[in-house]
Amino acid sequence: MSQILTPHFENVRSQALSPDEKHIVVAFRDYSVRIYDTETKEELLKLESPTYYINFIAFSPDGKRIIAATGEDDADDIFKLSTAYFIIIWDTETGKQIKKIRGHSYYVTSAIFSPDGKLIASTSEDETIRLWSAENGEELWKTNMRARSVKFSSDGKQLIISPYIGKSVICDIPT
Repeated sequence: MSQILTPHFENVRSQALSPDEKHIVVAFRDYSVRIYDTETKEELLKLESPTYYINFIAFSPDGKRIIAATGEDDADDIFKLSTAYFIIIWDTETGKQIKKIRGHSYYVTSAIFSPDGKLIASTSEDETIRLWSAENGEELWKTNMRARSVKFSSDGKQLIISPYIGKSVICDIPT
């Protein structure tokens, strides 16, 4: 694979490839979030970014939105332990923030859209896994479990949960 993008690309917190593989979104350690063209390597858009870390970033299934799990993860600095633990959704054409979802009480480690783009699943260091409505940000379900990340099955009917220790867990999406 050829070298791509920018000289500061080694300062990446998270990155994701768009469903059509034409774009990559990168969250940098300097808190900037940028979208690049994978063919030309040009920066296409700088998103309205927060002033805290993006721990995980992903595209929606249609590529029109970007979702980010946020929050400072430096537990040694008590001044950084704030209310900055949420999920952000951006529009990929304008770079504008569409929605900010609050609910976790510690930094969010992952957030991802369901295959149909209607649900969001998230994990957090508050030791919860949550499901949200992507439309209005309403919390639909919560369970207590410490997990590194979560993914939806391809049909969107199950969650695949990756714990920090042990085997992955598969559970049905509550209806």
